[in-house]
Amino acid sequence: GVTATSALRFEVTPVIVPARAATLSPTADLINTAAPGRSLTVKASDIGPDGAAAVLDAPTGWKVDRSVGVFTVTAPDDAPPGLYPLTLTLDGHPAHSVTQIMHPHIVPRALTRPAKIMVRVVDAKLPDGKVGYVGGGNDRVGHWLTRMGAEVTDLSQTDLTDSTLAEYHSLVIGIFAMKFRPGLVAAMPRLHRWIERGGTLVTLYHRPWDDWDPDTIPPRRIEIGQPSLRWRVTDEAAEVTLLTPDHPLLHIPNAIGPADWADWHKERGLYFAKDWDAAYTPLIAMHDPDEVPLHGGLLAADIGKGRHVHTSLILHHQMEKLTPGAFRIMANLIAGRS
Repeated sequence: GVTATSALRFEVTPVIVPARAATLSPTADLINTAAPGRSLTVKASDIGPDGAAAVLDAPTGWKVDRSVGVFTVTAPDDAPPGLYPLTLTLDGHPAHSVTQIMHPHIVPRALTRPAKIMVRVVDAKLPDGKVGYVGGGNDRVGHWLTRMGAEVTDLSQTDLTDSTLAEYHSLVIGIFAMKFRPGLVAAMPRLHRWIERGGTLVTLYHRPWDDWDPDTIPPRRIEIGQPSLRWRVTDEAAEVTLLTPDHPLLHIPNAIGPADWADWHKERGLYFAKDWDAAYTPLIAMHDPDEVPLHGGLLAADIGKGRHVHTSLILHHQMEKLTPGAFRIMANLIAGRS
């Protein structure tokens, strides 16, 4: 008549998950009021419990249509710029998205966050012309340029020919791409000729060891500073001084002002240029507290009929965080010479 109780460890630690969960894709998107189109598509998958009624709550005046596993969201034409959360409910209750972490060397975990998508409405005027994007797999700038409304093509190695390049008004080379994109370094002399004929090349930040030869990669010499700690601005709110306030890149097609430098995330930039050819004009200066101003964060050179722009600003990261100024600045960088 004796009852004995013993507590034992689970062989596999249980993971507690929300009663209502779903996965939304994407979790961030953009609507550009300066371009056609006010709609976006949100996919809902892994909905639990099975058969739960899924509703995507949107701001007043926004329209949401649902088909199987997909929501089509349309913003009104007069939607003001801002950041809008669209949240998912299941059977009238808030849903969560779950990320399970399971590895042999750690206890299983489940990270949960509200099931929602953040939508940035921005007014970023775009230049005319086709944009080519050459990425190294470390950013999604091509994706965000497309979401802005630009006509963007991901270019392969075989696309970097004189005849193909002639179709494009501007070309963006993603971060670290010189190292991670086969054939790109060998194609740079061809890109230099394309600039001379009127193309606009935008190179996003690179580290010195990303196959960045200061004398052969840019059309004119640009030396990247190192170590990173010396040539970066970690204060995301660092004051930005316009060194050449009348330069077209700060006005066409968007007038870049203080609001475009506000609410940045993480930092301003890193691996700023240390030294450059006299053909380049430094456009901005910034610095961390108690440090000297850095002038190599945004350089532009008119070369032949075209232009080269090199920036160490982490615009790719700001786009992922839906920082509005990053989209407006990027639109100006691809605008080229007027």
